[in-house]
Amino acid sequence: MSTKDLFRLSALAAILSSGLAFLTALVSMFAVLIPGILDLVVTGLVWITDLFIFFALVGFYGVQTRETGGLGLAGLTLAVLAIPATVLVPPLGFPVFLMGILLFAIANMRARVLPAGGMWLWFAGAMVAVPAAFLGLRILFALGLVVIGCGRAWLGIALWSLAERDSESSHREALVTSTADGRARVIQSES
Repeated sequence: MSTKDLFRLSALAAILSSGLAFLTALVSMFAVLIPGILDLVVTGLVWITDLFIFFALVGFYGVQTRETGGLGLAGLTLAVLAIPATVLVPPLGFPVFLMGILLFAIANMRARVLPAGGMWLWFAGAMVAVPAAFLGLRILFALGLVVIGCGRAWLGIALWSLAERDSESSHREALVTSTADGRARVIQSES
């Protein structure tokens, strides 16, 4: 599998995790009417979303590994290690996850590869949704999830676009070769 395909899968994971965040926000609002069962549905949706978040984060880091440096790696590591902890030990997992997202947002802003606004939306939404979940504030929880979903969708679309742009430029490069005297020669014209 090519790097371009891996980035596309990561972008798709980010976009799907956004859709799941929107769905979780909606179900969470209706859980007020039918508590219990819908609360279990919300928990299940969050767990499934976490799987997609893992793949999205790996792609976000992979496309800008060199540019994000050690700070990006630290943020990725904290966020990825905290994903299972958010399910197993939420009071410990969520703060560690937030710290990872914060570090990754700072590294992403410095790297200027993916839109910084997307990471900051994700972080801001998480700063609203996480405490709201613990305090049982469903409307704020849902609002935070919508903001998170917008940020991840933005990042996913940007990653997909980068993968497409890189594949087009590498295709163009493959169509041109140099001759012995250093001039470029078109091997095949694009259709």
